[in-house]
Amino acid sequence: FCDVDESLQINPSQIESLITPRTVAIAPTHHWGNVADMDPILRIAKTRGLKVIEDCAQAPGATYRGKYVGTLGDIGCFSISAYKIIGGGEGGLVLTNDERTFDRIRQIAEGGGLWRPDRFAHPRYEGEIFPGTNYRMSELEASINVVQIRKLLQICERYRRISRRILGKLHIFREIKPQTINDSAGWIGYLIRLFPATHELSSAIAKALQAEGIGAWTRGPTHPPDWHLCTDMLPVVLKQSHSPGGSVFEDFRYLQRGGSVEYREICPVANDLYAREVTIAVDQWWTVRDADDVAAGINKVLSAYCTHDPNAKKWL
Repeated sequence: FCDVDESLQINPSQIESLITPRTVAIAPTHHWGNVADMDPILRIAKTRGLKVIEDCAQAPGATYRGKYVGTLGDIGCFSISAYKIIGGGEGGLVLTNDERTFDRIRQIAEGGGLWRPDRFAHPRYEGEIFPGTNYRMSELEASINVVQIRKLLQICERYRRISRRILGKLHIFREIKPQTINDSAGWIGYLIRLFPATHELSSAIAKALQAEGIGAWTRGPTHPPDWHLCTDMLPVVLKQSHSPGGSVFEDFRYLQRGGSVEYREICPVANDLYAREVTIAVDQWWTVRDADDVAAGINKVLSAYCTHDPNAKKWL
């Protein structure tokens, strides 16, 4: 695991120190509508001979310097479910510009060779055929999502328009650090996130925003486990398996190459920011007046608890 910076995305400056002889890929997550700072990540990967696998589950339609997330690395992975930006049942998408990689992805997903020109033929190249999982979405879900995906760019643009209008009207405060936006043009903006200086201030601001009718929340330092935090990703940190001896941590290839890890106090920046952040939800269907009312409410609350400072960090 690699810690984050104030963008709440992977911190490129920490990646190099975490690379080991067992590292094969860097997997940046474009978290909650924001985008990772991909240029330095891609440079590191190229220099070290690593693949880049983008997790785009929470940012489909976001862009980084004019390119859609999922198209910058070697593989882009997307999630389709009821609580993502678009949904139509359970499923997902994978993008790659490498044909052999795509063959392998399809074989893992279904395993029956139905994607091949002749499904029953001998392998056309070494490693083409192997037992897959048959974890395919249904045709009904796929047909719904074909329609849903056509709506994606319009959804993203509505979020951007509303969130930018709100941020453009917000004052800046000494005690508040807004989330860093790595690409303001590509950011989707369905959540506005800020980091008050203390947990107590976060709690007071969240409660006051709620009293203004603004959907806001904060977790605080004693929040229950949340799998968005690596320290709470129990399926990984407990190193469990679906069957005895099936854990990757017990694989002889991992152990022979010196693999040994204990997940304890890791990613302190993520733990701190995640506990202090105040999150404000944005609705894509808000009108201009709605956005202005929300901005006025945020300014009212922050002005009551914080100090106006022209030198403070700007929202965008």
